[in-house]
Amino acid sequence: ELARSTVHVFGGRRPMFHELDEVTFKSPVSVGDMVQFTSCVLYTSECVDPLGRATVHTEVRAKVLKPESGQTVESNVFNFTFGLAANMDGSGSSIQGKDVELRRVLPATREEAYRIVERYEADMRQVEEDKEMDRVSLQGV
Repeated sequence: ELARSTVHVFGGRRPMFHELDEVTFKSPVSVGDMVQFTSCVLYTSECVDPLGRATVHTEVRAKVLKPESGQTVESNVFNFTFGLAANMDGSGSSIQGKDVELRRVLPATREEAYRIVERYEADMRQVEEDKEMDRVSLQGV
């Protein structure tokens, strides 16, 4: 919900869920733990999606808070990809990249720049792997 809300505010249109990356926990979250979530848009693209949809790539970080000790431990990082609804009222499919100019994300710190590059490169590897899988499956037909 936080990722969706972040994209809605950022894009000015209702988000259309496309993808959630693999979820792997770095540290456990126990019943009763206090968890803090933060969200940000890492990057946008009009040309990365194989179907030509404009996409907004969002990161949500989950941290377990330990008030007794003052510690925070990062439990997970979730990476979401959303499109934006074609119509302002939220109807229609995801808007095509050629039909919109998305706001750009500029990092404020070196750490933010690193996270953006890391996520973008991972997404590009996935796009190439998907293309290869499509090519191989078409050869088998």
